[in-house]
Amino acid sequence: MNNDATLDLCNFINVLYELLPGRPHRIANRVNAKEDIYESLKSFFAKGNQGVAPGESPWLVILRESANIQSMTTFQSFDDLTPIYDALIDWPKRLAHETPFYRRWFAEAQVNRLLDAACGTGRHAGLFHSWGLQVQGADLSPRMIEAASATFGTPPPAGVTWAVRGFDEPIPLPVGPLDAVVCVGNSLALAPDLATVATAIRQMLAAVRPGIGGAKGGLVILHVLNLWSLPDGPCVWQKSRRTTLPATPSTAPGNEVLIIKGVHRSGSQGYVELLITPLSNTSPEMRHETVRFLGLETADVERAARAAGALEVQFFGGYQDQPYQRDKSSDMIAVIRK
Repeated sequence: MNNDATLDLCNFINVLYELLPGRPHRIANRVNAKEDIYESLKSFFAKGNQGVAPGESPWLVILRESANIQSMTTFQSFDDLTPIYDALIDWPKRLAHETPFYRRWFAEAQVNRLLDAACGTGRHAGLFHSWGLQVQGADLSPRMIEAASATFGTPPPAGVTWAVRGFDEPIPLPVGPLDAVVCVGNSLALAPDLATVATAIRQMLAAVRPGIGGAKGGLVILHVLNLWSLPDGPCVWQKSRRTTLPATPSTAPGNEVLIIKGVHRSGSQGYVELLITPLSNTSPEMRHETVRFLGLETADVERAARAAGALEVQFFGGYQDQPYQRDKSSDMIAVIRK
């Protein structure tokens, strides 16, 4: 771990300590002051990086060892993170920001039927359905699909339908090809490797209508975080939310928590870090989640798209049609035409 990462950790500990005045005993059963964490930090460096599992952030290992933090690393399914996922996002603001982009592309491609692959809790699928489109939402997480169905329902005969399915699986087409597939919110980057990314893009393009008589066919829109805009090493702590979570297998009803989200890069891998700190007297343990994601290059996406029959591939650095810049753009959006 370099000096920047060390300073980043120390700054983070200070911020966390100040956010929870009078509550250091709730952060950990055995930690009563910041000095104890720093002692664990020195001990960690003395041992080297022992105890760091693949996909884990070293500073979270330090905190866990010194503070008895509950830990669970997940790469694919977000079953236990459903309420946390929703709580972290200002959905009205986000959808309002993205709507003109989707409206424009859907109009150009004459989209009527589409799939939201890796739909999460169904916010985009619900938005598209509100425009009068026929929409299916699919996600690998059964709990995400349950939440989506509970929020938006499944109105027949031409409403939102839901399926538990990974984005790299074949897409059933009972009534013919789709007009569009979207896979957004960094979902595609959660694939375990580039081969799975290529398979997913192939499945999505196979599901949309082909071009006829020189006319362009269906549309695939992909959105991921641009890993290359992040510094290599330090964690960028992006946001915090104080909220009350519903009951889950790991939380009690009405559990008030502080959620802190960060993201960092280690070479060609990215990691989303979530710290969930209960604020009630009955829940003494902090919990963390580490979610690994791939750093995708435009060349990776275009190569997979062309191999799957794409006619045109365009890249943007944001939903306002900004040009994509590898070292500056926070997002990478690919618009693929068949």
